[in-house]
Amino acid sequence: MKSERYYELAPEQMLVGGTVVGSMGDFGRTIVDSGTTYTYLTAQVFMRLKTAVENACSNGACGAKKQHNCWIVQSGLERFPTISLKLAGVELAWHPRSYLYRKGTHTWCPGYASNAPAPETVLGATWMVHSDVIFDVGGARLGVAPARCPEYRQRPQGPVG
Repeated sequence: MKSERYYELAPEQMLVGGTVVGSMGDFGRTIVDSGTTYTYLTAQVFMRLKTAVENACSNGACGAKKQHNCWIVQSGLERFPTISLKLAGVELAWHPRSYLYRKGTHTWCPGYASNAPAPETVLGATWMVHSDVIFDVGGARLGVAPARCPEYRQRPQGPVG
């Protein structure tokens, strides 16, 4: 990992249920950026990832119906596939509750997109959500561990008066 202006990594592989959607060299320059909301992938990796998730969820296998770019989900995200990203020999799980974001009551949309035409990958907040991500600037390392973060579905009432 390089620690210049961004945390730069070299992903080894990305998988969806055992299907390789990205290998070394497919990701281009890869950075981790906590200031970027979504995760942006090279066009090639994005298309493979999108296809793999859609294939895994075809014929209602995920308990969801595809609508445009999103999914209408009635009963939770447990049946969606987990995406794995292999970094420095360690496979990190990217769960559906992280790579999908809620847009309405039953609508969930992908929190990843194509970075075309740039041949770069940006691991943004959707890749980090539900994880503790430690940026070790001095050691030029990145630590990632599962986290149990609270979720708020409704905005608290503002101050009265």
